[in-house]
Amino acid sequence: MAAKFVSLNITPDARDAVRRMAAIVTAETETRVTHSDALLIAEKLLRSHRAEIADIVNALNTPTEEK
Repeated sequence: MAAKFVSLNITPDARDAVRRMAAIVTAETETRVTHSDALLIAEKLLRSHRAEIADIVNALNTPTEEK
């Protein structure tokens, strides 16, 4: 029986981000990981570091004074 793949509407930017995450994890751990593995790792990190991530997002969204 042939596998049936579901086509998702994923933007090119999202696809590139997943590729970059997989490349970073592979480089840092010297273990090749799939794109799915990279997404699972990112999800676990996001869940375990919510407060720090919220601080970073808030800082990115806070307008800075122009000099």
